[in-house]
Amino acid sequence: MKVKISAIILSILFLSFCISAPKMTPQEEAYINDVLNTPLTFTVAKDDSEETWGRIQSFVGKYSSMKLQTATDFVLQTYNPTGSVPRYGYTATKTPMGDEVEFQVDCTYCNMFTRKEAIQNAHILAYYALTGEVNPRFVHK
Repeated sequence: MKVKISAIILSILFLSFCISAPKMTPQEEAYINDVLNTPLTFTVAKDDSEETWGRIQSFVGKYSSMKLQTATDFVLQTYNPTGSVPRYGYTATKTPMGDEVEFQVDCTYCNMFTRKEAIQNAHILAYYALTGEVNPRFVHK
């Protein structure tokens, strides 16, 4: 009897979570689809590189859980997250390549259970760097 009651309580909690979980609008679904299809290594025209680098710096300043460790003209890196509390850090590099500049971004994490969120954060950063568009609802802090 005790097992059945526990199963019923768990089922009720699961259903209430599913019902209360916010649904995505079609625009949000399109946004997250575009975000997840954005590569973490990308190039932009040299003329657009300063704006792109500025967006990367702004994003890291706003959304990183960690303090900056290195900030140069070509490398931006936060301290690595540690512990079991979900926290996210970032690494970004900028490499001149003639008429283009290559950027590479990554989101670091400290808890193996937050890997998926860190990957999403990295793609959101790349998408923001390229487009200037970010939906803070999807950024995990």
